[in-house]
Order: sequence, then structure tokens, then C-alpha cells
Amino acid sequence: MKNVLKMLLVAFAIGTTISCSSDDDSSPEPQGSSFKIDGMSYDMSLAEPNGGVIQIINGFGEEGESTSQIMLAGANENKVGSVVFHINFMEADGISGTYLDGDTLDEIGVFDSETSMYSTQEIVDGSQQIEMSEGAEGTFKITQNSGANYTIEFNVTYDDGTVAEGSVTQDFVVQEI
Repeated sequence: MKNVLKMLLVAFAIGTTISCSSDDDSSPEPQGSSFKIDGMSYDMSLAEPNGGVIQIINGFGEEGESTSQIMLAGANENKVGSVVFHINFMEADGISGTYLDGDTLDEIGVFDSETSMYSTQEIVDGSQQIEMSEGAEGTFKITQNSGANYTIEFNVTYDDGTVAEGSVTQDFVVQEI
């Protein structure tokens, strides 16, 4: 439960960075990089900064291991969506690779299923409606193209049956801790 609350706070923090679009803009089609949650596209260009953050925690776990939290956020009209993945990799090999779902960050080459989650938020009749789930199963791939430019591809199904998928290439905010 403690992890769910932390993730909710992260999702809320990401959600508060989304720019508001004009009510006159009736086009829900994404203009920049986008991903889908339950079939709905979320435009990452509407998030600040740029809809994607990669946090790398060096020296996490055994010697030479690092962990990373990858967050993508976007908007579709008045709805905000985000996905978060936690991966474990060897520093010498770099972050690029295909990660399968696993139960822990103790293994190299997995994303932690239980802390990888999605959330959607929407204001309906003056109150905030939040949907979220963890327990992602599927694949997650990250490729560092150059500098802060990454390609992130994923196709996962969460515990509640929601499917999230995407193939995004763009510059990310990279924070090394």
C-alpha cells in the first residue's frame, strides 16, 4: 500500500505539469510523441518538461548495478495519462535493452511488475477522477540513441486488464542520482 501511495503522488506530480489546452481545440489527435492507455492516445508534447523523465540511480543493489525509473506523461483534451516503469541494469552494459516483467529489481534485465504502473486523471463535474493499476505484464524496451534522446517501446497489460502501449522517440529529461 505504501508503494501505491508513493506512485499516486508521482502520478499526481506528473499530472500537475500538464499544460491546459484551449476549450476551442476540438482535435484530440496527438501532435507530438504519444502513447496509449486503454486505446486512448496521450500527447507527450502537452506535458512539461517534454513528457518524459528518466531517473537513473547509480550503484543501486549489487556492485555495478543501477536502477532507473522511466516516466511518460501526456494529455488528451482534459484527461492526463502517465506510465511508470522501474528497471534494473548493469552500468557497464548501459540502460539500452529489452526488459521482461519480473517480481523484483534484484534481477538484471527485468522491469519490476509490481511498481510499474499507469494512471489516468480527469476532472468530471468538478471532482478529480483517477484510475490506476500496477502489476504490469509484457515487454519494455529502451534504446539510448544519443545523449538524452531515447526510443521507448512497450506493450503491457496491468492487473485491472488495461493495456498500455507505445513507441516514442524523443529527448528525455535525464536525472542521475
